[in-house]
Amino acid sequence: MISPMVKYSAAEIFKYSPAYNIVSKRNFNVPYHTHIDYSEFLYVKKGCIIHNINNIDYRQEKGTFAFIREKDCHIEKAGNDLSETINIAVPNCIITEFLRVFENKTLYKHMLVSSAPLFISVPENKQDYFEETIRYLYKNMYHKENKVLLYNFLIYISFNYIINPFKKSLADNLPEWLADILNFIDDNINKELTIGNIVNRSGKTKEHLSRSFKKYLDITPSQYLNNIKLDNAGEYLKNTNSRIIEISYICGFSNLNYFNVLFKRKFMMTPGEFRLKFKNPLIHV
Repeated sequence: MISPMVKYSAAEIFKYSPAYNIVSKRNFNVPYHTHIDYSEFLYVKKGCIIHNINNIDYRQEKGTFAFIREKDCHIEKAGNDLSETINIAVPNCIITEFLRVFENKTLYKHMLVSSAPLFISVPENKQDYFEETIRYLYKNMYHKENKVLLYNFLIYISFNYIINPFKKSLADNLPEWLADILNFIDDNINKELTIGNIVNRSGKTKEHLSRSFKKYLDITPSQYLNNIKLDNAGEYLKNTNSRIIEISYICGFSNLNYFNVLFKRKFMMTPGEFRLKFKNPLIHV
């Protein structure tokens, strides 16, 4: 066992930027440590490192990143002379808020519940864009909109490297007819889809459809359909100037009040509050 262990607190790390802190490292002289009230994304920009997490050595190559939770103990060692990492520290209150807002079981399981730490490989053809995104975060670390930028980064990581790959893996194990239904929903999500439409498409009974959704997706057809529509609405709210009533119709809700109720139930805030909190800084609302 590696010892002694040092504890770094959020109060030390976030003195000047309460949303996040980014450092680039070439010298690996930080001792074996754990975090108090914050978590960390560790990305290998060059070379490779030997990353000991909870007394297990992991080899991290260029283009991989690990999510280090508060409960994890870790230390990094250079794997070769080229080794360089980028460490992004994020307060746990922001991680918790992010996971609560997006209420995705896959995301929660992989980031917080799994016994092993989360490792993700960024494809070589996407590493330049990924690193440019981090540089943009770094340049705006003290910007008044830094929390919004961080949320956009977390969304980008979550959907591209956790949720979507998991959905693809899951789809490979679905019955062919159910995979067809999910594709049908994705292709028609901006239309006023109903459960009746989906039942007709499946050729199954409504009861059989519901049992299959619960078995394979742990969710009802109505919940799945509404979640997809609401996630879509969230993207419109962040990235367009469209009025909320227009977005509700675009995303397949004919009743604005019903849309508002479902949106607040899922995201714990109104569409207007969501837009103010997560709007793309490049979009003028």
